[in-house]
Amino acid sequence: MARDFTASTLIARARTMGWLPSSPDSASDAEILAMMTSDSRLGLAALIRSIDGQYGAEYVSVTSSSSGVELPAHVSAQNLVAVEYLWTTSNTYARLPQIRPDSPDILHAPTPAGWYLVGSRLFIAPTSWVGTFRLLFQALAPVLVASTDAVQIATVASSTTVTVAANPSAWGTSLTLDVIRNAPGGEAIVRGTSVTRSSTTYTFPSTSGFSVGDWLALEGESPVPALSVELAELLALRVAATLASASGAPNSRALMKLAEDGTKAALELIAPRGMSVEPIVSYDAPGRFWPARRRGGWF
Repeated sequence: MARDFTASTLIARARTMGWLPSSPDSASDAEILAMMTSDSRLGLAALIRSIDGQYGAEYVSVTSSSSGVELPAHVSAQNLVAVEYLWTTSNTYARLPQIRPDSPDILHAPTPAGWYLVGSRLFIAPTSWVGTFRLLFQALAPVLVASTDAVQIATVASSTTVTVAANPSAWGTSLTLDVIRNAPGGEAIVRGTSVTRSSTTYTFPSTSGFSVGDWLALEGESPVPALSVELAELLALRVAATLASASGAPNSRALMKLAEDGTKAALELIAPRGMSVEPIVSYDAPGRFWPARRRGGWF
């Protein structure tokens, strides 16, 4: 039987650990998913990036034009890390500096001299330069959704089509989808691609890399947390501790201690050898875990 890596499974784990029944008086599944999304985007992401600056780093290729290039939906000025130009003669990428829009390099450079942003459009200097670039960005953790709000691939029918068993009820026939690997880490195989649907058949520009069992989800959403098995389990524990504390459950203090110890242990696993970490808890907001306090010469 295939393993279930979905957020729906984590909800059940959080309810079990937090002694939270499925009742009108308890947090709903949608509320728990929202808490998990928030913690994976803010709490855990900040903790992990304080140790591993490349966490969540991805590349996307774009082609420049004199009128600029609209940043993909999942890339913004806040998470764009670098712009690299492809030298076709050597098939290698060279990283370009970010420059001011009024830099003289824009007018006089014989080759790509740098990049700048105007709103959400990326420009290469000089603007007359056309070529292939790739953007390095830190991907924002997806909005976690229930398994019923996404669908798994049943067959990869051709080089452009896949089929599913049944469609999510709210989906139309023209969609912008992400394709998510059905494995720990929830890797996005494809982001923000335009897809057409006819009954249970979905037509993509290409199905290269797709596998039976992978998930189709609306752009920016995923039923699989973008976390390893250990960190996904930690996410469920942290949310369980927050919910137990808010509800006054008798095990709330024990869960808070488990979540604090688990957070520290998880960070120790990914920290460079010889460095130790200690998560700190904001007691003004019980159950909320904030970025790590570094020790051993990290400052």
